[in-house]
Amino acid sequence: MRVSKRKRSMLKVNGHLKTD
Repeated sequence: MRVSKRKRSMLKVNGHLKTD
């Protein structure tokens, strides 16, 4: 699944580096 850039940023902030 492709994650939006915004979502990826949010995940990064949350500590989730995986783009699942």
